[in-house]
Amino acid sequence: MYRGVSREEDRELLAAHGLRYDVTVIRPGRIGREYIKTAGHYHPVKPGTDTTYPEVYEVLAGRAHYLLQTEPDEEGVDAIIIEAVPGDKVLIPPGYGHITINPGTEPLIMSNWVAAGFASVYGPIKELRGGAYFEVAAEGEDEQFLVNPNYQPTPRLAMRPVEDWPDFGLIAGKPMYLAFLADPGKFAFLTHPEDYF
Repeated sequence: MYRGVSREEDRELLAAHGLRYDVTVIRPGRIGREYIKTAGHYHPVKPGTDTTYPEVYEVLAGRAHYLLQTEPDEEGVDAIIIEAVPGDKVLIPPGYGHITINPGTEPLIMSNWVAAGFASVYGPIKELRGGAYFEVAAEGEDEQFLVNPNYQPTPRLAMRPVEDWPDFGLIAGKPMYLAFLADPGKFAFLTHPEDYF
């Protein structure tokens, strides 16, 4: 992961809006049957609010599966899988953590925008030995999702398509770094989530 990436001439603009732009590369492959993935994390609550920070990703190369999930509670966990390809944007809304999986045969390269003061919360996913589901290679199929038995009751899983978020400047095929430069105010949802969600 390359944190705080920007052109030199854009650094002041990013700082003025309280944002950080990162680039992450996830190699292809598997460990056993499971596809290579990130460790996964939840997002912290913005001080002075009840709202966790959102985050937004863009696939630059390769193919990604984003596993979004709510924090476990007595009612269980809601989990969502979103498949994204180059140009797609995936919004991680308040109240969700996430893991990124590379189910492809080439490197997955993605970028993300997040509040500059953001600090990921890794503990809950680590304590349950991973996310609510594991993506594994299945004989005769591309992949399948297996429930993590440490989550009780069994998490609910839904597959969702990628969506455009034009109010936030997030449109498939339009690079979000350039979208920010064109209209930085559209990215205020990342630093002021309590006003948008």
